[in-house]
Amino acid sequence: MTEKPPIADQERHYATFDASHEYSGCYVEIISESHHTARLFMMKAHGSRWSQQVYSAEWLAGHAGFYRLATVMQRATIGGGTVLFDVVGGAL
Repeated sequence: MTEKPPIADQERHYATFDASHEYSGCYVEIISESHHTARLFMMKAHGSRWSQQVYSAEWLAGHAGFYRLATVMQRATIGGGTVLFDVVGGAL
């Protein structure tokens, strides 16, 4: 099976974890077509056990002490199929 290329117009989103979570002080960088698909990734990977989602590089610059757990990138889907992501940096 041939891998589908990444989506051309993707946005960077950052999802964090609250202070009581084992990943407190960490974030996941999500490269996806929309805020909605980035949220779908976090719900699938972590359920409701995460805190907030932002899509601003300015936020990231203001939280330099946070540790990046992973970077994930959405794959292109054909015909509204299942949204899939690949880990492209770090590891969850």
